[in-house]
Amino acid sequence: MTPILLPTASLLLLPALVGGPGPALAGEPAQVPSAAPAAGVVATVNGEPVYLEDVKRVLEQMHSQVPAGTVRSKPDLDRLMFRLVNDMLLAQEGRAMGLDEEDPIPAQLAARRESLAVARLEREEVSSRAEATDGEIQKAYAEEYRTITFRILTVREKDKAEALLQQLQKGADFGTLAKENSVDPYAPKGGLVSNLPRIDMPHELAADAFALEPGQVKGPIVTRIGWSVVRAESFAAADPAKLEETKSSLRRLVRFRKAESLRADLGARLRAAHKVAIDEAAVAAIVPERLPDGRLMPKVENADAIVARVGDRTITAGRFGQALGMRWGGVANEEAARAATPIVLDRLVQGELMTAEALARGFGDTKEAERSLHAAETQLLVSRYLSQVVAAEIRVTPEEMAAWYERHRESYHRPPRLRLRQITVATEAEAGRLAGLVRQGADAGWLARQHSTDGFRDAGGDRGWVTPKATGEAFEQALFEAKPGDVLGPTPAPEGFTVVRVEAREEQGIYDYKEVSGNVRKSVQDEKLQQAIHGVIQKLRSRSKIEVYEDRLAALQISATPAAEAAPAHGAPPVPRP
Repeated sequence: MTPILLPTASLLLLPALVGGPGPALAGEPAQVPSAAPAAGVVATVNGEPVYLEDVKRVLEQMHSQVPAGTVRSKPDLDRLMFRLVNDMLLAQEGRAMGLDEEDPIPAQLAARRESLAVARLEREEVSSRAEATDGEIQKAYAEEYRTITFRILTVREKDKAEALLQQLQKGADFGTLAKENSVDPYAPKGGLVSNLPRIDMPHELAADAFALEPGQVKGPIVTRIGWSVVRAESFAAADPAKLEETKSSLRRLVRFRKAESLRADLGARLRAAHKVAIDEAAVAAIVPERLPDGRLMPKVENADAIVARVGDRTITAGRFGQALGMRWGGVANEEAARAATPIVLDRLVQGELMTAEALARGFGDTKEAERSLHAAETQLLVSRYLSQVVAAEIRVTPEEMAAWYERHRESYHRPPRLRLRQITVATEAEAGRLAGLVRQGADAGWLARQHSTDGFRDAGGDRGWVTPKATGEAFEQALFEAKPGDVLGPTPAPEGFTVVRVEAREEQGIYDYKEVSGNVRKSVQDEKLQQAIHGVIQKLRSRSKIEVYEDRLAALQISATPAAEAAPAHGAPPVPRP
């Protein structure tokens, strides 16, 4: 049977399957008695079940890997089951060798168990209770899409902000002070920001700004980059006509806020059940340190120090510092950074409380969780077994590389050189009109001088010689195949839309062996690896007991999915179901 040759990367994109202990190649196959399958089981591999949910999981994976808009077709269940069985066999072999006990698999599975448990707690205590009503959405729209026109000036030092505020209170012109002193993006406009909805205003400014009366000034307000002074100019109510177009995003916002409130309430209750202890000295030891570019990052002297304990769980200074670093991204104001510190610590404590409670309720030990964990372990084991056992035996000789290169010389062509003439205009419609003229024989150089807006205009659109790049973009791919006289476009560009005419093409020959020897070695390794996987699969199948329950598979209703070719199996092409 001829093996399918797959890219090495595909070996790591494995489906999440259910597996378990199985026979090693060196031992005798287990004798599995036939019995009526349990509900939901569509196959057994050496007595281990393949569940209907495993099939659905692979289908979901196939959907997620195919771009939107791709033509979808009903999958080949023979091929799908072949893939599931092969991965289960490889995982069984990995377990028999003890790979499931080697780092980092146990730690990865423990983290996975915790995340599954917390997800269950979130569903029961938070997300199921955080639905948004129409009334709440309308109220949120009125609040969040109320607009403000205001002026703002921002400086780095608080003392300077206070001095500027005093000048404003004495009648100084806000626009002039903003142009002369402000470091925020609105300085060139005299600090003027027009008709900004509350939802688009930085949260550290929104509460203060929207509490003002027109003409009233507030400051200094601590912000991410310094200290700000704001003056409200005017307000306007949310436009009722735009409610419908914002409903979906507002629904998410309301749900998020309700979930945050529910989560905070739950955390407060959980503190009574799980003791929380904060080491204030360890927290205070983590201080903001200014980088040369002005940003702030946490300085952590002892990453292993414990800053908080939640029951028997701990939060280290290193982990806390990492979370602070993410929160402080772009923050230059030290006071703003320090103000965020207790918020970040509270979120970490909240996470540990949720985890402790979820595990205490047994949410990490449910049948659903165990199946998901087994599936995750199978995925990890297949990857580990292929990379550390099968791939480790692959050897590539110089003679094999040279022979491969000679057999595949034509696949190592250098990209061609193309002489291009380009026209860039603002709209797709105008670009389409010009492309039509060029295709009818109009002088592309004259059209470029008359209409183009890019830097090649004065040269009649002449871009000179261009070598296409293998970026995967449609335009670059078209250049690889283009011939003299071809007209490409309209194509979106930063300046608008472009039309390109190919004036000439020069082939650049084939890469020398030395130039592509690394690629050649990789290709030979991939081919030998696939052959090795094929051999392992055939041995495992020959000594295993595999049963597929056709009637249960036949009952599986599948309307549409990506073509089954998007999900190749390890080892060999599909064979009739055993």
